[in-house]
Amino acid sequence: MPTLTIHADSAVKHWSFSGKQSLAAVLQQAGIGLQMPCGGNHTCGKCKVRCSGAFSPLTAEEAALLSPEEQAGGVRLACLTRVVGDASVLLHEKTTVSTLSAVTLPEHTLGRQGLGLAVDIGTTTVAMQLYQLETGALLAEALGINRQDRFGADVISRIESSNQQGVASLQACIHCQLEEMAASCMRQAGTDHLDAAVITGNTTMLHFWEGLDPRGIAVAPFTPASLFGCTGRTAIAGIAPYLPPCLGPYVGADIVCAAVTSAIRLVEATVNDVLGLAASVKVREQDASISLHLPGGLSPTAESTCQSLLAGLMVYFSALHDEYPDNIEVLEDD
Repeated sequence: MPTLTIHADSAVKHWSFSGKQSLAAVLQQAGIGLQMPCGGNHTCGKCKVRCSGAFSPLTAEEAALLSPEEQAGGVRLACLTRVVGDASVLLHEKTTVSTLSAVTLPEHTLGRQGLGLAVDIGTTTVAMQLYQLETGALLAEALGINRQDRFGADVISRIESSNQQGVASLQACIHCQLEEMAASCMRQAGTDHLDAAVITGNTTMLHFWEGLDPRGIAVAPFTPASLFGCTGRTAIAGIAPYLPPCLGPYVGADIVCAAVTSAIRLVEATVNDVLGLAASVKVREQDASISLHLPGGLSPTAESTCQSLLAGLMVYFSALHDEYPDNIEVLEDD
């Protein structure tokens, strides 16, 4: 059985494999992911590695994506090169990327106690925070690049990768990453258990998390396997997470969460910054309602301005309700 010697991150790994497989496939089997923005469809030319040993001959398709200097230096494309015997490959050092976050929570009246995990699976980055439920205190955080990037840089290329090799590889990739991030958050918080979890993301990312076939998202009539709004089947740190609703194949749960909260926060900031008042946003656990509270004793001018802002907010949410009546409900309290 031939062996591929892998030089990566100042370490050496020897991996035995069978058959004449693509270099990308052998590296994936060895647990090493390459940056493949096109999802391995031989178009981006980004999966360059330096090779020596028994590889398939350079084809015209591969040569078109490599400069003469790269070809002379033994650079090959992992997606197009096949390993046919004992060989060696040198991978570039990984570039360190910093992911930033900024989080503020509204007041809430959660009756439960314990620890809750909030996760946003972005196509490019993943963000996770661990909170104390009764106070909203941020106890821990973990951020990182979405490791599914080796399957493609965007949702379409990742769906194509899933079509070719099955969704299991993409699900395992993000599940492993989130479990590691959750373990890190729990270590930071000094706990060994969670009481609640919510995972949001675009429609495709939630399909990958749940292990659902996403191919319907990429082709007409663009029908997802699920729009969620339910408790997920895939646990994180032993907890079945809530998955917020998506509104369509390209309007995901992340957009829903952002649209609802940012609209209210915008009015809150306007009232506070422009009028100098102490408005606050509150969340009620019983019905998951979000409300904006204004102080009493307003002057006629301030009250008129606030009512105009609230009227604009109601128009915004009413339009959302008209478009998505099954997902958005607008209530007017007396």
